[in-house]
Amino acid sequence: VHRIEATTGPGAMVLQLPLHPFPEGGPVVAMNDYDHVAGYLHSDTLRWSYGGVAGRPEDWTSAQSGLPLDQLIPDAAAAGFKGVWIDLAAYPDRGAAVVAQVRSLADPGAPYFTSADSRRAFVGLAPLDARLRARYSPARLRATADALVHPSTVVYGTGFYAREAEAATAWYWAQASAQFEVTNPTSQTRPLTFHMQLEASPGAVVTFTVAGREVLRRTLASEPLDVILPLRVPAGGTDVQVSSTGANLAAPGDARDLRVQLKNPFLINPALYLRP
Repeated sequence: VHRIEATTGPGAMVLQLPLHPFPEGGPVVAMNDYDHVAGYLHSDTLRWSYGGVAGRPEDWTSAQSGLPLDQLIPDAAAAGFKGVWIDLAAYPDRGAAVVAQVRSLADPGAPYFTSADSRRAFVGLAPLDARLRARYSPARLRATADALVHPSTVVYGTGFYAREAEAATAWYWAQASAQFEVTNPTSQTRPLTFHMQLEASPGAVVTFTVAGREVLRRTLASEPLDVILPLRVPAGGTDVQVSSTGANLAAPGDARDLRVQLKNPFLINPALYLRP
């Protein structure tokens, strides 16, 4: 940790991998809850990505946990993170693949070292930061920083049932009329896209309405339909109304009113896509 301080300078931010919920997210391979706190215990000046309480605005890492490394690392550099701390115990291969990818994204000549017990590795991001600043305008990098640490999220409200999941598939069932909110914690309008698979009874018409204006209408067949919903989300957020003319698909004995299913929904902010 002292070597990280010497490499990055006082007050530097360090991204900790894997992104892990606080206070409790359960073990990841041989990494346990609170293992990321070790950096805090030994550092006098560094700032760390771990520790934002889940569900609070400071917890941006939960919303970004699905970002692939080739997006997360450049985004983190744009947001001012000076290096990456990798807990090698969290990976079945002791972090070999992650370390190789992070070093490749940063630069083969970027600072790299491990702890004395070979438990953790550090990769400096100064060369990547220099490349990004040469390629992109300050405004573009600020937009990326905002998109990373002030993420937009989807909040499922009236008419939606709780999230369900099985293996790698997750879904939300909705009644004939339902709404969700797309948040925007910044002061600028954000262009976003909401991706999902729609499923409803054959012939059902599913409509999405934003601010009283219909923005998307699809007629469902017997197979799920891939849908991309473009959005311009003002500061604070916007409500999206979902309606379906489909029949109730609830199984016998299920008292719910299941008219349309949003499968594997995810929100994309194009500001997060940088080429290192």
